Amino acid sequence: MPTVSYILQRALLPIYSKLSDLYGRAQCYTFALVFCIISNVVLATANNYNTLVCGQVIYAFVYTGANILSPVTIADLTNAVDNFTTLQVSSISLSLLAWAVLFSMLDIDVSLMG
Repeated sequence: MPTVSYILQRALLPIYSKLSDLYGRAQCYTFALVFCIISNVVLATANNYNTLVCGQVIYAFVYTGANILSPVTIADLTNAVDNFTTLQVSSISLSLLAWAVLFSMLDIDVSLMG
């Protein structure tokens, strides 16, 4: 299933780029966020494998849209000096997630660290 999701994400990159040029970034970003909610509901309520695959395909649409449009939207909303800082702050949640996964894999008790 990850292979299908990866192929879909790569195939959707030019489609999202073209749609954001035609309809605007705000509309495409809103579309991606609405489908994020839909994909999470489908994945959470999946009773069988087919529903899970359907939710994963919908999530591929979401991930591709957010992956392309988030940095572009941040670049549009900030000036050239603050672009780098704003992009780093927006990706801080991914860094925290990576550390949380690492701590859980190593069975490190974070409450004892300070």
